[in-house]
Amino acid sequence: MAHKLEQSDLVAFQNQAAGHDGVLQSASGHLIIKPSTEAEVEFYESLADDAHADFAALTPTYMGRLDLKLDDPVAAAKTPVAVVLENATHNFRKPAVLDVKLGKLLTDPATTSADKIARLGAVAATTTTGSLGFRIAGMRVWRGTEYEYFDKTFGRGFTAETVADGFRAFFPAALGPARTARLVEMFAGGLAHVQQVLEASEVRMYSASVLFVYEGDVGRFDEIEAAAEAGAAAEPDPPSDSDDEPGEPELCTLKLIDFAHSHWVPGEGPDTNVLGGLASLAAIFDRL
Repeated sequence: MAHKLEQSDLVAFQNQAAGHDGVLQSASGHLIIKPSTEAEVEFYESLADDAHADFAALTPTYMGRLDLKLDDPVAAAKTPVAVVLENATHNFRKPAVLDVKLGKLLTDPATTSADKIARLGAVAATTTTGSLGFRIAGMRVWRGTEYEYFDKTFGRGFTAETVADGFRAFFPAALGPARTARLVEMFAGGLAHVQQVLEASEVRMYSASVLFVYEGDVGRFDEIEAAAEAGAAAEPDPPSDSDDEPGEPELCTLKLIDFAHSHWVPGEGPDTNVLGGLASLAAIFDRL
């Protein structure tokens, strides 16, 4: 059953690792509402095409658009619309979240001003964006009693030689080596699958990200893994008319996000800019 989403029922998104201010979530936390653009709305809506089914499976489920009513007329002019998405962190008790920005080119040269190309190019030249084709954009890590936050300046301080240390910070010592190894293995497999899908997709994505999420509560982590090993993983709840019901618990998930500057390019082949960054990212997880 469809439900009407009222802007007055929304609250600030609690599990954001990076990105723009103003992201909201539904009261239950099942949905996130991200201020966006018509271009991003159109891209998400294009994922309903069966031809893009494999790509769509890599993204948070698109639930629709929401026309925003903002008190600030300047903000309203910039982001009059929001995309409503499945919250990839919703099924986790203590989600640890990592946002990695993909590509050496972060702007579409065909549609971006020379000033902006120069400004972002300068950032790329001094960070792993330029050397590896990706950059850690932000992290939120559960430390057992509280969250530790890493903003965009954290990722800008690494070089190609030291960036593995940034990813190690995503897996705190409290997880233990066995849980960390399990997560790294699962994320590596997820990255390989993303690469496979993008190699078969004729798309261009500028400033898109890979979102990594895992269960940071070690007690919950062990419960989920033990249930899976016993062949008795928790069954999904019966279908419900409400978005208040949690889904099946997960150890981790990996999603592609942020498509404000993405479009399909039939006949032009895969996105080598993004694939280069994914290859570098996969190599880091191999090292881990």
